[in-house]
Amino acid sequence: MKKTLPFMSIIILLLAALTWQQLHMKSLILTNRTLLEKVELYKSQFSQLDHKFNQLNDENMKSNEANANAYSEALQYYQVALTQLNNDLKQQVEIISQNYKKENLLVFNLLDDTGAPYIDHYGILPPEADAEKKLRYIAHYLQTHYFENAVIEIKSLEILNGKKTAVINLSEKEPSSEDEIGWATLYFQGSTGGSMTEMILIEGFLQRQLANWPIDAVEFLYENEQIQFEHVPRLKIEHCRS
Repeated sequence: MKKTLPFMSIIILLLAALTWQQLHMKSLILTNRTLLEKVELYKSQFSQLDHKFNQLNDENMKSNEANANAYSEALQYYQVALTQLNNDLKQQVEIISQNYKKENLLVFNLLDDTGAPYIDHYGILPPEADAEKKLRYIAHYLQTHYFENAVIEIKSLEILNGKKTAVINLSEKEPSSEDEIGWATLYFQGSTGGSMTEMILIEGFLQRQLANWPIDAVEFLYENEQIQFEHVPRLKIEHCRS
């Protein structure tokens, strides 16, 4: 009987390891399936723009000189859009193909037509990044992908009300004017646009799906002052991960 115990223990450990591996692979497959759906969406958008681009190109060849400028601008727009979508597609495919660690997978949300959140984009944290670098990476990512006409900066990382809190300052690009696109003139405007801005900023910095994240809460300022815009009321208060 004493000789069989070690053998049975080994069998149990092997079965446990196999079960864990199967569950782990199932989790990765489900995650990759979500990523693949996003890639398919990008492919569809890319194909539509590519078709439109080719259509405009053919028409441009046949158009008269009076319409040349209009077609040229349209072609330029679609070229930029195609390039951006292609870059996004490559990034998503890279995330799928790499053996990424789930603790480094970033999620960025938007709102659908019913106001329900959905995953819009995925990203991967740079390896060995400390707390400040992680937050700066998020700020740069959000500014690049969602708020390219505005500035997002990490003002401080401090303990507030017992929570490790990131204070984020939202500012306009210099020089600013009433006609320039920015926080005050676009991203804070309208109930739908304001809700979208709230979702992107709050969930983008909190990254609730990650177990080990350098902050417990986030606060936002506008030009180093409390935010007072009507359509982004959630940016006036502190938001916690739990």
